Amino acid sequence: MFRDRRIALIVPARNEASSIPQWLPRVPAFVDQVVVVDNASTDGTGDVARAGGAEVVHVSRPGYGAACAAGLEYVLRGESEVIVFMDADGSDDPAEMIRLLEPIVDEDVELVIGVRNGCDGMTRAQQFGTRFVCDLLSRGFGRPVADLGPFRAASRALLERLPLRDRGYGWTAEMQAQALRVDARIREVPVSWRPGISPSEISGQWRGVLRAGRDLVRRSVREIVAGYFEAHSSRIAQLISAALEPIHPETRSALERAARRLPSEFSGSGQFLGRQYAGCGALIGAMPRCDFACRGCYLGEEANRIPPLDLDALDEQIAALRSWLGPGGNLQLTDGELTLRDADELVELVRRSRRAGLVPMLMTHGDRLLRDPELLERLVRVGGLREISLHIDTTQRGRRDLRDRYATHEAELDDLRRRFAVLVRRVRRRTGRPLEVATTVTVHRGNLAGVAGIVRCLLADADVFKMVSFQPMADVGRTETGLAEGVSGEMLWKEIEVGLAGALAARPGHLGHPDCSRFQQGLVEHRPGRTPLFHPLFDPMDAREDAVMEAALDRFGGLTFRLDDRRTAIVRAASLVIRHAPFLALSGIPQLVRSARRLAPDGLLRLMADVARRRVRFDYFNVVSHHFMSTEVLDTPRGRERVATCAFQVVIDGEQVSMCEANAQGRRRSFYEQIRENASFEEVAGSA
Repeated sequence: MFRDRRIALIVPARNEASSIPQWLPRVPAFVDQVVVVDNASTDGTGDVARAGGAEVVHVSRPGYGAACAAGLEYVLRGESEVIVFMDADGSDDPAEMIRLLEPIVDEDVELVIGVRNGCDGMTRAQQFGTRFVCDLLSRGFGRPVADLGPFRAASRALLERLPLRDRGYGWTAEMQAQALRVDARIREVPVSWRPGISPSEISGQWRGVLRAGRDLVRRSVREIVAGYFEAHSSRIAQLISAALEPIHPETRSALERAARRLPSEFSGSGQFLGRQYAGCGALIGAMPRCDFACRGCYLGEEANRIPPLDLDALDEQIAALRSWLGPGGNLQLTDGELTLRDADELVELVRRSRRAGLVPMLMTHGDRLLRDPELLERLVRVGGLREISLHIDTTQRGRRDLRDRYATHEAELDDLRRRFAVLVRRVRRRTGRPLEVATTVTVHRGNLAGVAGIVRCLLADADVFKMVSFQPMADVGRTETGLAEGVSGEMLWKEIEVGLAGALAARPGHLGHPDCSRFQQGLVEHRPGRTPLFHPLFDPMDAREDAVMEAALDRFGGLTFRLDDRRTAIVRAASLVIRHAPFLALSGIPQLVRSARRLAPDGLLRLMADVARRRVRFDYFNVVSHHFMSTEVLDTPRGRERVATCAFQVVIDGEQVSMCEANAQGRRRSFYEQIRENASFEEVAGSA
């Protein structure tokens, strides 16, 4: 360790067996982990490095960036806090590593570049290329860049933020350009340099020089252009940014971080965490109070005496969640009942969430929206709200309408669900904006038998309701004693299957730990005079369909259009079609045909004719179960395993905390108490 920081050294190597014994003994003793990445060597490089005490990672794909990426992925599995890179040919002196580390450890610098002295040993082409790219970066980002030296050190936090994708010689320039793009703290320090011991693939061959120059310039220009248009939010800039990077690099980086948290046994087919989503964030303290007195609730008895946080405090949570989830991440505007907040502040909260690059979903019981539909219109028209989740079930106590207040069977609330559907359709017409709706249902033994009926009711209005989340009750907050017992996932999904008329795929999807969530996506077929039919979106037991889905996630994982207007969405989609035309032609279109044939027992042409004549309509629908934990479950080994892979988190005092920990371990109660202690007397009195 170097001044209480764990240090890792990554050395990409290709046919460097003769040079490794020259520099490996000079690696300082404070380095905790030396990793030599054997990049398809043919001279025993890996064996020599292993004999010298280094850890060896083998990567078959040739390329400087491929080797560095493999080494970085390996090191990030451990606990190293600072990561150093250097070449394996003996041109860098590892004994000078302290020069790179001191600024990071002592001054909180994030990236230190070793500026090479003695570059007279380079060819003229190398010197010219280095100066050209450095000048390009300097002009592009407005900050001086003296060298692209491979001997460099970076903090773990920075490297986890950077979506490094180059697998050739552009790796070094890409790292510096991306660090400049995110305004990282960068320092350049002098280091010695000499020609390498082994022959260089770059300096020794003119083809190598050209290939390296091409990679360096291409990556530099790409980052400069993307960074410029990211910083300038004009209409044209937005369109060009969508074309250049249809899936944002920060989103890809967030997905990679999420994937690393998953144990290998949960990372197979059907897993969407780390493939499509990085997780889901939620606010806490936005409005602790609620005007309902439900039989099951994660809020404690103290909640109605806690004043809400101001918008600036919530901005800090939003920023932290944006850093975790990346652009287009899911943010639940939740806590108690957020519609009790001042209407102007609620609209502004939605706007700030979208401005931060997140997709806000307002979580509400909806009672105020039924009484004041203009508020929902304003949230959509002014705030930009596009998603809302309505909590409707018989555990709730407090609805104003007598038709709903005393419901004891879920079927008695079907009319309420239909009234919400009418409201949403009206808001869509009046605003001309999309508004998608989810609904949450708390499940216990008393209403389990009503689950199938809820599903059937929602299928009929699937043009409005796009998702239903069934949540077996957990023994947290002010939940009635004994109410949270006895509903397993298997029991719940048997009832869901009844509601879907048996149309369940053999293998469900998951977002994170399989004990935490389960979902089934599909299309709802509507024909006049017939009961709506649910069709699973794909069959994961079909090897061809499963392979296509996995390949699609590799190419399109993280893609979202939810923050786009129509033109931006078209540009983003067109860019992806151009980039992946062979896959779409050879795999995507055949898969669509197979899926369409499943929907068309009378023939594909007949189905197409019915769609054209509006005799049939298909709506997307997703059935989800979310399984929250009580304190007893949380304290088990399985419970701790679930927390470690949690996809649903809040930010408390700057720390990401799983929702189960917040509710079952008293973290929410403690945070509320902290809010109360910091609030003025008038704020506390106003919330009582």
